[in-house]
Amino acid sequence: MRTALLIARKDLRQRIRDRSAFLWGLVAPFGLAAIFSFVFNPISDADFHAEYVVVNQDQGAIADAFLQQLQAMERQGIITARTVGSPEEARGQVETGSDAFAAGDEPRADAAFILPSGLSERVLAGQGGR
Repeated sequence: MRTALLIARKDLRQRIRDRSAFLWGLVAPFGLAAIFSFVFNPISDADFHAEYVVVNQDQGAIADAFLQQLQAMERQGIITARTVGSPEEARGQVETGSDAFAAGDEPRADAAFILPSGLSERVLAGQGGR
């Protein structure tokens, strides 16, 4: 084992002297990262926007905290959140699909959050929620 470490140490010293270690250790990875970022150009957060509906049957502390987080994302322009009265109405807006929304027939949503009554009590008691 000692011999292998001595050989590795010698090779590392040689690489540092001729500066190829910097090329392979820094320049090549950053160069590849730059190339891949131009090639695969991921969708930025500015392009993302979601429509959510919320049914708040709980009216407790956990539900309030959740709604505050949704409002913060809404202020940033990431989402639009609407409150509806029943889980059935929320499910209907999610199942409507984008075609009806484009036609202006009925509002649609990408997802629905249903906060059932007793959610805050269960979570604060350590029982969790769904």
